[in-house]
Amino acid sequence: MSKLYIVGVGPGKLEYLTLRAYEVLRKVSIVVGYGRYIEQIAPIIRGKTIFTTGMRDEVKRCLIAIRYAAQGYDTALVCGGDPGVYGLAGLCLQICAELSIDIEVEIVPGITAALAGACLVGAPLMRDFVVLNLSDILIPWEEIEHKLRKALEGNFTIVIYNPCSKKKYNIEKVFNIVRQYYHNTYVAIVKNALREGQEIYISKIENVDISKIDMNTIVIICSPHVYFRKGWLIAERGYEPKLRKLLNDRETLEKFINVSPAPRRHSSAY
Repeated sequence: MSKLYIVGVGPGKLEYLTLRAYEVLRKVSIVVGYGRYIEQIAPIIRGKTIFTTGMRDEVKRCLIAIRYAAQGYDTALVCGGDPGVYGLAGLCLQICAELSIDIEVEIVPGITAALAGACLVGAPLMRDFVVLNLSDILIPWEEIEHKLRKALEGNFTIVIYNPCSKKKYNIEKVFNIVRQYYHNTYVAIVKNALREGQEIYISKIENVDISKIDMNTIVIICSPHVYFRKGWLIAERGYEPKLRKLLNDRETLEKFINVSPAPRRHSSAY
């Protein structure tokens, strides 16, 4: 039986593709996706039948992929990042349900932008965090602002997807609102995370430079529980009492620091 694979290709570089995603893309005969994502995986899909559509043709991409899977072809619908995080997994499942199309579907996860951006600046997501999409094409701004304020009231770190279009009104609004709740907190701006053209900027909220932000950017607005140390953003996780106890116990600490490597084990070949 044929299968529809909804595949997350992560940030774009092939080394950040999961092994399962690689196996699926090598296996299928049909690949459907947005042109930019298809270019990123071009070396491993040569010789396959490929369909590309424009940026806002999400429904068309899903319908093409579903059609070929229903006709008996193993088909991959590729998504940047993870297909279940602002990707096409939900839309595909919805179409299949609405049209009563009975095909086998597998969702193959990928590294989403929040994780790609966070790993480059430290560990700002070690405590609870919120992911918020700033695009108001499908969701009205009033709903986005309501969610933002609730996240700020809860002292969450907030990861912003789609922070701006050609006009930067919404991200300006976001920073103005954040300043009402978080004072002197940190903001990380990561452009092209884990791919060509990567740029990283970390600043206090009062000094954030919105000119660094575009649609290839992820913005991490740190909660008051995140601090900056030796170039890294670090979220407090509750380990401080244990850490302080260890640091104050010099004898035990020295045992940890001066530990000898474990002896290597040799196995006999049969």
